[in-house]
Amino acid sequence: MTAQQRYNDLISKHPDLISLFPLKDTASFLNITQTHLSRLRKNI
Repeated sequence: MTAQQRYNDLISKHPDLISLFPLKDTASFLNITQTHLSRLRKNI
């Protein structure tokens, strides 16, 4: 799966988790950098 697909999957299954954890932990969970996560979030 691509990073975008992993992020979309996480958002669709557990939208509340994004607000519970810092972005660095979310990025680590998705196995991407914080910068890449920021770009993914901006595109949605």
